[in-house]
Amino acid sequence: VARLLSCTPMSACGPTKLAIFDIHCIMERFYFENTCLPVLVSATPLITDLLLTDFKNDNVAICFPDQGAFLRFGEHFAQHPQWELIVCSKERDGDRRTVTIKEGDPKGKHVFIIDDLVRTG
Repeated sequence: VARLLSCTPMSACGPTKLAIFDIHCIMERFYFENTCLPVLVSATPLITDLLLTDFKNDNVAICFPDQGAFLRFGEHFAQHPQWELIVCSKERDGDRRTVTIKEGDPKGKHVFIIDDLVRTG
C-alpha cells in the first residue's frame, strides 16, 4: 500500500501528506517515498472525547483483547479512573482464537474494545 500511495503525484505545495491513524509499526512510515509524507496521528483522543460526551452517564469499561493493545493504549485510558480497564489474553490454535479475561469484569457495563491491530472488519 505504501508503494501505491507513494505514486501519488506531488501537489502544488510539495509532497502529498497522508494522515495515518495509529500505525501498527512505527517503522512502516519509512516505506513511503519522498512524494508522500505520512502524518502519524492517534484516534485515542477522539475516542476519549466521544466517551466523555456521548457516554458520560453510562457505566463504561475499556477492553483490550490482548497484551499488545493494553501496552499500546492502556496508559492513555488509565488516566480516566471512571472507566474500568479489562485486559484479556488471546490464545491461538491454528485458525482458532480463544480470548479469556485476565483482569476486570464486563458484567453490566458498556464495553468498548480497543485493539492495536484489526485483521477483519
